[in-house]
Amino acid sequence: MSNRIVIGGPKNCGKSTLAASIYNRLKDLSVSVGIYEIDVFSDTIPCILGIKPWVQRQKRESGNWRDPLIDLRLDDFSRDGSHIVLGDLPGIIDELLKKMVLFATAAIAIGKNEETLEEWLDFFNRQSIPVILRIGSYLGEGCGWMPRKALPDFFHVGNMNRQVLRNEEIYTVVNWLLGLCR
Repeated sequence: MSNRIVIGGPKNCGKSTLAASIYNRLKDLSVSVGIYEIDVFSDTIPCILGIKPWVQRQKRESGNWRDPLIDLRLDDFSRDGSHIVLGDLPGIIDELLKKMVLFATAAIAIGKNEETLEEWLDFFNRQSIPVILRIGSYLGEGCGWMPRKALPDFFHVGNMNRQVLRNEEIYTVVNWLLGLCR
């Protein structure tokens, strides 16, 4: 059975960097994994993975419900038979986002601070999608921000600079994920 995991958080918090880094690490570990940029309004994942140069990155009109690419990406996401299937979401909670998470079996919520993380946790809760990881993102080195209460499924990931991360933070996140997706 496939674990269809969407990654959600506010704009520019590191969703695509996180998705690409998890994907890359799982590939290194020979885990069957797929990745989909459900955020059809920007093709960031191929650039982070080095599949295409950043100068060829395309931006599309955000929030266009009739964009046929949304249905194509969701169809691909829902049919992928990989053990873990990652879906990178747009950074805005709206009616369109509800459609984009229909096939998700779990979620990873990421935020730049506790407030933005809570917004996404609330969204996933309203959609009845279990959150299996909570990520506190930050730029640069250091340990980032801390939630008010300790959570066993909360991890920090820094250096969210739109390149594949290969560090202990990602390895810890992937190990946790693998423990949940047996």
